Amino acid sequence: MFTKGNLTGQQMAEILIKTIPKVKTFLAKYEPPFIVTMTKSGKLSKVK
Repeated sequence: MFTKGNLTGQQMAEILIKTIPKVKTFLAKYEPPFIVTMTKSGKLSKVK
């Protein structure tokens, strides 16, 4: 989930592509289920 709702599809795609390595590390570290927020800068935060 992105923390801002005013991003275009293009912006979300660019952030996701740039953040893939962080997402992979995050997935290896935490056991699902969980909810994660992502900022424009690519910062990931576990919510639940």
